[in-house]
Amino acid sequence: MLEKTTFHNEKAVLRIAAWSNAIAWVLLVLFLLRFGSDVSQIIANWPPQIPGGIFDRIVAYSGLFITPAIALFYFLLLRAVSEILYLGLDLFYGDVVDVEEIDVEGEEEK
Repeated sequence: MLEKTTFHNEKAVLRIAAWSNAIAWVLLVLFLLRFGSDVSQIIANWPPQIPGGIFDRIVAYSGLFITPAIALFYFLLLRAVSEILYLGLDLFYGDVVDVEEIDVEGEEEK
């Protein structure tokens, strides 16, 4: 019987997927803590020097909201890597033709 030769190890793929999940959550928490720190600094220095025009106000506060946007991007990217690895394992094991059947006592073959 020929065995399928692959260039990956199942345990290594599962380990990479698990680390990707863990790093995604850690980065999300760290970025949100940084965002909270930025908001607390703005509240501590209230009232700020607010520019006159609407576009100047948007530019002044856009730096505040870039941190959660970056956090969301990295979180979704790492979660996607993890899910793609899990999906790849599912597809790989779905192609296996020879599956060993386990005989259980008391069951009759039909």
